[in-house]
Amino acid sequence: MFSMIGVMGEDIASKYIQNKGYIILRRNLYSRFGEIDIVATKSQKIFLFEVKTTKSSYNIISNVNKYKIEKIKKTFFKKYAVSCEAKYGIRILIINLSNDIKIMNYGL
Repeated sequence: MFSMIGVMGEDIASKYIQNKGYIILRRNLYSRFGEIDIVATKSQKIFLFEVKTTKSSYNIISNVNKYKIEKIKKTFFKKYAVSCEAKYGIRILIINLSNDIKIMNYGL
């Protein structure tokens, strides 16, 4: 089940990363381990984007913990059947819809 705020945040994130030169390969990639919001590529590297959207000043980054990151990795490795040595990066985009839209980009 999708929330309208979540879908809006992922749409904003998709446009943002495309403007940064990424090519989106897939949105909402599911596995039994979890979900990856956006899978994209840039400079021969795969990037996995976790998008969190809020309408308040709540520190939503705290929702992305070590357990969540491991679920993203498992989903990626199982769905794409790649080795752990594959070139990939994980990015967390925080979309704040209060007042002006603000995007914070965290790299791991």
